[in-house]
Amino acid sequence: MIKEIVTNIKTDDLEILFRMDSGYFDEKIIQTIESFNCKYLIKAKAYPTLTTKVTDSKKHFVEGEEGKETIELETKLNN
Repeated sequence: MIKEIVTNIKTDDLEILFRMDSGYFDEKIIQTIESFNCKYLIKAKAYPTLTTKVTDSKKHFVEGEEGKETIELETKLNN
């Protein structure tokens, strides 16, 4: 489905961002998205294993629109 979406709408001046819940996370999906030079966002619940990483004082949040803040986090999941 990702290949079909990108093939039908991708242009040089259009940036595509895929948003998915953590339940749909799959390494093949990520590889496919990255192979098309698209971006992705994976929304996850605030599990303690993740919240301890984002509340680390060394992390830097970026202010966005409407008072929202974002942070990029890379982590290896146990399963």
